[in-house]
Amino acid sequence: MKTQLTIRKKIIMMVALILTLITVCGSYTFYSIYPLSKSWSSYQEQVSMRQQLLMSIKANFGYGGMIHNFKNYVLRGQDKYLPKIENDFKNLLDDIAKYQLLEGVSPQESKALDSITEVASNYYSNSKRISHFFADGESPQYVDSVAKISDKAALEGFEVLDKHYQALTQEYSSRINGAISSATMATVTGLLLVALVITFVLLWLYRSLIPPLLTLNQTMTEIAEGEGDLSVRIEVEKDDELGGVAKAFNLFVSKLEVIIAEEKKIIAQINSSAEDLQEVTQSSNSAIESQLSNTEMLATAINEMTATVQDVAENAVMASDAAVKVNTSAHEGHRAVNNTVEQILNVHQHIDQASNVIHEVNKASENIDQVLNVISGIAQQTNLLALNAAIEAARAGESGRGFAVVADEVRGLAQRTSTSLEDIKQIIEQLQTGANSAVASIELGVNEASNASEIARVAGTSIDGIVESIQSVESMNLQIATATEEQNTVAEEMNKSVHDISTMTSSIYDGSQQISKQSHNLAQTTKRLKQLVGSFKTQVS
Repeated sequence: MKTQLTIRKKIIMMVALILTLITVCGSYTFYSIYPLSKSWSSYQEQVSMRQQLLMSIKANFGYGGMIHNFKNYVLRGQDKYLPKIENDFKNLLDDIAKYQLLEGVSPQESKALDSITEVASNYYSNSKRISHFFADGESPQYVDSVAKISDKAALEGFEVLDKHYQALTQEYSSRINGAISSATMATVTGLLLVALVITFVLLWLYRSLIPPLLTLNQTMTEIAEGEGDLSVRIEVEKDDELGGVAKAFNLFVSKLEVIIAEEKKIIAQINSSAEDLQEVTQSSNSAIESQLSNTEMLATAINEMTATVQDVAENAVMASDAAVKVNTSAHEGHRAVNNTVEQILNVHQHIDQASNVIHEVNKASENIDQVLNVISGIAQQTNLLALNAAIEAARAGESGRGFAVVADEVRGLAQRTSTSLEDIKQIIEQLQTGANSAVASIELGVNEASNASEIARVAGTSIDGIVESIQSVESMNLQIATATEEQNTVAEEMNKSVHDISTMTSSIYDGSQQISKQSHNLAQTTKRLKQLVGSFKTQVS
């Protein structure tokens, strides 16, 4: 049958029992100590106060007090001692009055206090009387001889007070000692009772807690240090906290059994994956080695390409310089062609002017031919007229002889005119023929000049195209040089990138080697983990 009392309830019951016992023992001890407290209060009220007042009375009465000041006054006769005597006497009476008010003052104490008061009063009254002696001029020796006061009654009173104080002290000491003994006995008894109860409770708790704890510890030890049989369960016999721990432990072992079974499967998969990973890393190592070799070859090729690009850049710069020179020469040729065209145009203009002049000359020669024709007609008419005049002169005879001579001269002049006209006509015809030839030559020259001007214009246009082409070539050379420089920069960056890739490939290769090593270690670890997990026995498949 399972017990329903939990450890918490057991501890609460134990604590409640101990607290109850401590309360009872404390109450008993308190009531045992109460008389001690009461006796101590009475002691302080009766004995301690008597002691303080008795000491104060003695101080005000004896040495340093009233009698001492009285003796000094008698021997020295100084009035400064009178206030001291009066003050001591007043304080003495106050202390005696307080003593009289104490509880339980016996008749013997009252009589002793009266005796002390009487002696003190005697000293006080004599101090007043002595002051008159000193005022009358008496000497200290005389005053001392007449001021004889007996202290016997006061001393006997002090002796009675001392004896009574000692008796009270002994009485209250006996009371206090008895109360202390009773309180000590009560305390020891209570402590023993508490110790017995605590021992009983601890034994009860031990029997309730230790055996289940030992069973739990033994089962855990068997699982931890034994064969790892996770099918073992703790038998739950209680519903207390230990029973809860046992249930939780059984539940934990059940879950652990399932987890271990799953871990066996997972470890088998990890082991297979580790072996596959090892094979993949080996293949990756081969591929990375090949990539590293290809990267080195690519770096070499890029270095060579960089050198070639640098040569191309230098040649492009040289071609650009040559294009600049050719452009300069082409500009000079263009200027020369333009000058030639201008000169040809000037020649063409002059030839046109000459052609116009020759045409005018040809026209003028034609006009001259017309004039000559007119002159020839006139000469023929003149010749006819001269012939008619000669005929008429011949008819006139002698009178007409002079007229005949004139007619002969006129006829001769007409003939010479006709002859000169023929010569002039021939010359004019030659002139016209030369003019026509000159016109034809000039027209041919004009055509040739036009053709030369057109050719020069075409040559100028061609030179312009050449200049533009040279400028384009120069621009392209500059672009080629710039592109070559950029290509050189890109090639250097590519070289750097390939170098970085080579470095990264080397790092990847090292990392791959490390991964291969770690995968091998993982395979070994999974094998070891498989052995460790296999050491646990489970019923879950």
